[in-house]
Amino acid sequence: QFHRTLFVALVVQISIPCVLLYFPCFIYLVLPFFVPPYLSTPTWIFRTLCSLYPIIDPLAIVVLISDYRRGIIGIGRALAAS
Repeated sequence: QFHRTLFVALVVQISIPCVLLYFPCFIYLVLPFFVPPYLSTPTWIFRTLCSLYPIIDPLAIVVLISDYRRGIIGIGRALAAS
């Protein structure tokens, strides 16, 4: 069961950069060839996605692996109690 959880966590960790970095950059590079020149691609979307990657990547591991999740919940309860 733990190996399956780690496998799912690694698949999610691999897919996060693809969704947040590689696919948007590919679209940003290819889009000018297919849209009229008077339309511009909004660069703020790509900057936002690139800045979200370092935040979302470790959060996915914490959420998916139950030992880490229980540890974070325990720390939160200890901080709330004090």
